[in-house]
Order: sequence, then structure tokens, then C-alpha cells
Amino acid sequence: GVVELRAGLDPKKDQSYALWGVPQETLGMTLLPLGDMTKSDTRRLAADLRLATADKPESQDICFVPDNDYGRFLAEWSERSGRANSALTPGDIRDGRGDVIGRHRGVAHYTVGQRKGLGVAVGRPQFVTRIDAPSGTIWVGDPDELMADGLRATESNWTLGAPPSPGSSVDIRIRYNAAGAPAHVSAESDGTFVATFDAPQRAITPGQSAVVYDGDLVLGGGVIDSVEREHRA
Repeated sequence: GVVELRAGLDPKKDQSYALWGVPQETLGMTLLPLGDMTKSDTRRLAADLRLATADKPESQDICFVPDNDYGRFLAEWSERSGRANSALTPGDIRDGRGDVIGRHRGVAHYTVGQRKGLGVAVGRPQFVTRIDAPSGTIWVGDPDELMADGLRATESNWTLGAPPSPGSSVDIRIRYNAAGAPAHVSAESDGTFVATFDAPQRAITPGQSAVVYDGDLVLGGGVIDSVEREHRA
């Protein structure tokens, strides 16, 4: 009587990472007819059915932002809607000591782990290590500052109807198309969960999804709220 959500057969096109929020009662009414097919099989079937999309080029990232310039898209949307967007307001770039070492174009133009386009020069490559959207501040640092041992996630949904037992050994994906990383997870009664990785992970990004797997079985997931127990080499 329990419906399972499993990763698709084609690992390059698996969409299970984006489906962790679908509750058990909805999964029971959901059809995913392409889950056991590869993309090449799907195109062959579409050609046999003479569908116009059989040879249509694939879209990447967000299909309605074809140039992947999200900052431009948000700026145009803000202008059309007549509503200011604080994520496009320039602000300070600070180093690990808190010193201001540059200015940015707006936090919407940046992501954790980004190296290019920062416009700062300190004699060695710098990476975005943290984005504080409310204050409009971007923090940068050395590569080792991107590593962290764990995370806390909110807004959790457990696909099978209940969370895994405390301390369960699972795999967690912290971004789409990323390989699952071994971890231990403990769910809390307020809808959050804490994950501790067996090995430090790079560029864990608040706002992304953390999706919990047991093999190819989706156990659930949540929205990354904070990085836990930051690792330093």
C-alpha cells in the first residue's frame, strides 16, 4: 500500500531529484511513463509516432532563459512588473576576515562556488563561499572554505510517508545531476533534518534541494537552509 519513487533508468535524464516534494498520496495518482526508458529510446518512439518534437534540440537549465543569463531575465522581469528586486542591487564583497575587497552587481548574479566574474584580485583564485541575500553581501575565500561536513534542511517531505530512522546511512544529492554522497541523516519533529556526510562536500548551497536516497529509492528531501560544521583543511 506504499507507493515508491525511484530514480529513472537513464541516469543522465533522471528527474527524481526534482520530485522529492511530491507527497505519498499524490504519488499514488501520478504516472511517469518515461522513467524506464532512455532518452534515445524516447526519441525513437517519438519518431515512430511522427511527433514533431522527435528531433527537437534539448533545453538546458531553465528552458525559458535560453541564454542562461538569470540576472538579465530578473532585471527585465523587474522592469516589466514595476517592482524593484533587491537581489539586483549592488553590494559589498567581503573576505573571510570581513574586509570589503570589492563590489558586486547584485546577489542574483552569483552562486556558491563561483570563481569567474568576481572582479576581485588578491593574488590567488577566490570563490564565492557564502551569499547573505538580506544584507546584500557576498563572501569569498579560498577553495578549502567551500568544504563542509554537513547541512541542515527545512520544509522536508518524506516520500514513503515517514522519515528514515535516526542516524540512518543514506546517500544525499545536493544538486541536480550530482552523484549521491554517503551520509547519516536525522529528522526532527519541526520538519527539518540534519545530514552529516562521511566525507566533506564542496559548495553546499542554501536554497538548493538536498534529496535523500536509499540506492535508487527516493526517501525524501528538503531545502538546504544552512551549512553545518564547516570543514577546514
